[in-house]
Amino acid sequence: MDVFLGIDTSCYTTSLCLVDDAYEVVADERIILSVAKGGRGLSQSNMVYQHTRNLPVLFERLAGILSRAHIRAIAVTDQPRRRDDSYMPAFLAGLGYARALAAVLGVPLYRLSHQENHLLAVLRSLGHIGTDPFYGIHLSGGTTDLLRAVPDARGLDITRIGGTSDISAGQFIDRMGVALALRQEVYGPEWGPTIPALFADYLLVENWQLVCKASVARNCRYPTMDDLYFEPGGNSSLKPEKGFTYDGGIEWKRQW
Repeated sequence: MDVFLGIDTSCYTTSLCLVDDAYEVVADERIILSVAKGGRGLSQSNMVYQHTRNLPVLFERLAGILSRAHIRAIAVTDQPRRRDDSYMPAFLAGLGYARALAAVLGVPLYRLSHQENHLLAVLRSLGHIGTDPFYGIHLSGGTTDLLRAVPDARGLDITRIGGTSDISAGQFIDRMGVALALRQEVYGPEWGPTIPALFADYLLVENWQLVCKASVARNCRYPTMDDLYFEPGGNSSLKPEKGFTYDGGIEWKRQW
């Protein structure tokens, strides 16, 4: 059985796929990258480490099929977009495997961008790539793009027509932790006002675990029995006190 091997080591998943010459998926194996509980995404070095660890596991899962198959060619993701300035270390893990396998097996190696792969995966359902230009919407890695794609000998020549510039916002969100608390009290026969509190922290420097923290909360304090009726000094006319509190600070964690 002739198959084509695809390797992708993105920011989220380690993936292997075998496709036959009719564009049908023969096998598909993947491992989602793990993020520690409470973590804010992964560094590129951690992605490379996990991909390096995951790839042998995936090849072992495909060993039974590969023993009966003939790999005709290998395709691998080597950069986010087909541009000279487009680079991401996470793709180096898959690229290294692909180059080594192609050299040992003596088969062609095709290097594609992650963006091209997303659009080519949609075309697979058609059974052919064709030559006509087409348009697509690409949502990946914190960006939303409207693209014009022209099939060529390398894959797809893609031009960005428009889209959002939210990758910076996406990176900001990855480093931002937010919590919201709501509280409501009963005072005698009355329900007190809803008391919200918002807590936020932002990872300034990952290696140092330097975190900026801030909070804002609404407060409502009802007078106590002593406030109302203690003699001397009590005042039965006291009303609830309402206001806001704000806090901010820097936290630095270091293991000794």
